[in-house]
Amino acid sequence: MNISDLEELKSEWEKLVFFNKQEFDKGLERAIDVTKNWNEQPNPGKVFIKGRRVHHGAAGAALVAVGIIGKSSQTLGFAYGLMEDDFDDAEDWFKFEKGGDPKSFLSIEQRTNFECYQEKTCSKL
Repeated sequence: MNISDLEELKSEWEKLVFFNKQEFDKGLERAIDVTKNWNEQPNPGKVFIKGRRVHHGAAGAALVAVGIIGKSSQTLGFAYGLMEDDFDDAEDWFKFEKGGDPKSFLSIEQRTNFECYQEKTCSKL
């Protein structure tokens, strides 16, 4: 999968009867705000649900179905923004690696500066 696949998907959505470009852009803007806020943290954590890693790209992929079923261009825009931001990790979206607290529904695992440095994933060190 490459970024042009994501662009192609967006082109297909634009053909949907209910698609509204302005609403799509509103959703995309919100996703950009959310991911920018998350990514600008010194050590953004990793999110786990019931002990399994959840990438925001995977959450975006799930929201595509919600957007299509609900005929919501804004939801599609938000979904697209999440997937676009997390595209570099696309091959990991559905691996659901173990981690976090398996007894807790939602847990966020903070990383150390050293882990961020090794992964080259933190924006500010």
